[in-house]
Amino acid sequence: MELLMKKRTAALAALILMSAGIGCSKSYKLGQDQSVSESPWAYSRGNASAQGRIDNPSFTGNLSLLWEQKEGDKPIGPLTIFSDQLVYPSSKKRLRFFNLSDGAPSGRVKQKGLAHGGFISHDTLSFFALGHKRNMLVAYNMREGEAKWQKSVKDAAPGTIIVENKLIVSSVDGLVTALDPATGKQIWKFKAKERFIAGPSFEKGRIYQPGDKGTLYVLSLADGTELFKITADGPLTTAVAVDGMVYAGDIEGQVYAIDPESRSIVWRAKVLGPIWGAPALSKDNVFIGHSGGQLVCFDKATGEEKWRFDAGEVIKAAPLAIGNFVAVGTLGGHLFVVNAETGIPIYTHRLTGAIGQAPISDGSRIYVATESGRIACFWEKNEQHTQTGH
Repeated sequence: MELLMKKRTAALAALILMSAGIGCSKSYKLGQDQSVSESPWAYSRGNASAQGRIDNPSFTGNLSLLWEQKEGDKPIGPLTIFSDQLVYPSSKKRLRFFNLSDGAPSGRVKQKGLAHGGFISHDTLSFFALGHKRNMLVAYNMREGEAKWQKSVKDAAPGTIIVENKLIVSSVDGLVTALDPATGKQIWKFKAKERFIAGPSFEKGRIYQPGDKGTLYVLSLADGTELFKITADGPLTTAVAVDGMVYAGDIEGQVYAIDPESRSIVWRAKVLGPIWGAPALSKDNVFIGHSGGQLVCFDKATGEEKWRFDAGEVIKAAPLAIGNFVAVGTLGGHLFVVNAETGIPIYTHRLTGAIGQAPISDGSRIYVATESGRIACFWEKNEQHTQTGH
């Protein structure tokens, strides 16, 4: 009798797991009555200028873990936020959607390739690039649950942007292409003799495209013509951050501030390791993480080094500036939040798996994914006094 009961219990548990699996694998679609608000983090770098920051002076950085999910696959591209959902591009050819408030799976969009370029939204349309073999940029209608158009793009770089009704995508074959988001029709195309591993950035009518031979191309948004170019000392493999000046890092550990008006490098600085993540900006500072395991703060105007925080582990992903604090993840799985003026850490949490993609935020909560398929949400402890149901 006892053996029979154990078998029945095991069968019931298996049935529950199967039911849960079916629920989690449903296709995600926007309901007809579901409004689409502007995403607080619609791009892999926060905005089209790739500044990697959210201006929230009330953010305290005093965090605690709100929820954590474990998936069976790792993130293949940057996280984004869309219509109260966390969008997770997975290594199993899925875009997975999770409820921001509690991490509950909301569904997925199944594809025939890896959406390594991440996810960007424009009203009810989403755009994502599929990698090697598929080599396709897809426009997907989130209400109808089907592709609206597809465009051949060879290994699109992470960080496609939409500015002034132009979808700007760059790719490893040295192309920057502007498309009509509604139809996929080409508006203009620019070709260079180097690869574009990082995505484009934008400010004041100009597209800033870094290349893997160290060239920063500055293009006209209107027609894609080359306005000018600047050559760095090493390959530029990450997006540049633009805020009046252009801030860039190369894989030889050089940091640059470039003035687009004088078309010159204003200052250079050096860190102690290759730079694989984009800079993050605050009002006065630029923050750079590097493979030597440090997060370094420079004065935006002068390039003077203000402080270094030693994480003790390789930093590959870009940092994120929120108000008066900076969040950064390591390949050792640590999430650190440090004071932006002093570099003193105020919060640390270790997750299972390397953090290879930049943290993102809606201004109060921070979302992180690891290479082991962990997805975590951290919230400010003072939120608990105003939130209910948790």
